[in-house]
Amino acid sequence: MALQEDFEKKGNWLFRHRSRLPLVVVILLLSMRKCNFPGQSETMDHVQEVIYVLVIFLVWVSGY
Repeated sequence: MALQEDFEKKGNWLFRHRSRLPLVVVILLLSMRKCNFPGQSETMDHVQEVIYVLVIFLVWVSGY
């Protein structure tokens, strides 16, 4: 029962803050955009792009 209560508690918190969470995600993405990786690593650029796609997918899925 503890796990079910924990899920319910977290779900209620997410539901209450659903209008603020996308703003936090956007701010985080914009702050990442200005990062310069050491040596201008192409691999880190690809990792950053994958993170962007995953976040966009999560926001899109949460809309449904």
